[in-house]
Amino acid sequence: SLFAWVCGFLLPLVSGAISQLLPVWRWPGPQIPGRLVMRQKLAASGVVRAALFLSSALALLAGLEQLGAALVACALALFVIGLLQAVRVPRSTR
Repeated sequence: SLFAWVCGFLLPLVSGAISQLLPVWRWPGPQIPGRLVMRQKLAASGVVRAALFLSSALALLAGLEQLGAALVACALALFVIGLLQAVRVPRSTR
């Protein structure tokens, strides 16, 4: 049940927080267009990721470990893809 808690609560919480905070950490200071684009790239698959994380937790609680692991792997893959796209966003100049 600890792994289900991590998949259903902790991973969505951390990935959502990173989606909002990473652009600010990368480019602190006044709002720039690059920060908005980076946030959009990170949050683009947020709803699907959250559904996959929650489904993974439910599958793990139901005793379907392989399905739960596959669902959490898909959700993490979506996050990593969004993260790779986001770090490629260039700093825009006004």
